[in-house]
Amino acid sequence: SDVCSSDLNTIGSIELLEGSPLAETALKKLLIAGVLCNNSKLNNNCETKWTVNGDPTEGALLCAAKKYNLDEENINKCFPRTKEIPFDSSKRYMTVVVNTPEGKIAYCKGSLTKILEKCKTIVINGEERLLTSDDKEKVRKTSEELGDEALRVIRSEERRVGKEWME
Repeated sequence: SDVCSSDLNTIGSIELLEGSPLAETALKKLLIAGVLCNNSKLNNNCETKWTVNGDPTEGALLCAAKKYNLDEENINKCFPRTKEIPFDSSKRYMTVVVNTPEGKIAYCKGSLTKILEKCKTIVINGEERLLTSDDKEKVRKTSEELGDEALRVIRSEERRVGKEWME
């Protein structure tokens, strides 16, 4: 579907107001994942309106990446997609596999509940550790609080993949 809105504006910037300096690295990785796990295109058709060719939420992710000065074209060139599992309303997520200098990485984006079921680890302050049931509850609670403020919550996951994804 096409969406044209003056609210989709890439003018401006995203700045962290508080938190660890490591949060900036996490934000950048999250926005890169939002670009890579995305099938929409954001087009500037005039000075005040943008057109999203595809899903409006994916268009918003592309807009956020642009506001953070990330180059969508360069990201897709540096990390070429090798496989995709399209979004499915029953699964409520999509997955893409990309080539990176470190090997193949799968990015998954979708429903918090579905993605959280798949996660085994969490990164906090730059340190990766096992995801506990307490961590999951904190994530769910934060998601509910954001939802109560009418904010959309989308979960992203990154995982190195093995031979089963190489074909």
